[in-house]
Amino acid sequence: MAISDAERQRRIAERCWEVYDLLVHAFSPPTEFHLIFPEQAELALFTEALQVQLIIGDQGEILDLSEEYIFRNRDLEVSFYSYVLLRGDRQVLLRADPLPHHRVDYRNRPLENFPHHLHDSEGRIHSFEGQLKHFIERATQLLNQ
Repeated sequence: MAISDAERQRRIAERCWEVYDLLVHAFSPPTEFHLIFPEQAELALFTEALQVQLIIGDQGEILDLSEEYIFRNRDLEVSFYSYVLLRGDRQVLLRADPLPHHRVDYRNRPLENFPHHLHDSEGRIHSFEGQLKHFIERATQLLNQ
């Protein structure tokens, strides 16, 4: 049985607000974020993709995230994502994606959750779980150093 458009939109909306909750609990977003996010979530209902940019940290760091969604057996899945933590000058501090171009980490060990991986500020590849909440945890740790 195919999933209805209304059910697709409901599940995408749930994911968008899950993302919102993760972000506002981990960071202190500026007021504009709370005004802009509902527009981004509404757009995601039709494009099946969420794109958010959020200024975080004391030095103007930016969290840039995008997720694309698909449905398998009526379940919403994040089919592609890009999570990036940037310094205020746009230098990458942390970046995660599921592109299958890396199979081993910087120590030449197989990635635990291939194709998910994380790039650090020195360009080294690390294993990564592929979950936004784990990226936020790592970003928070990095910002608090």
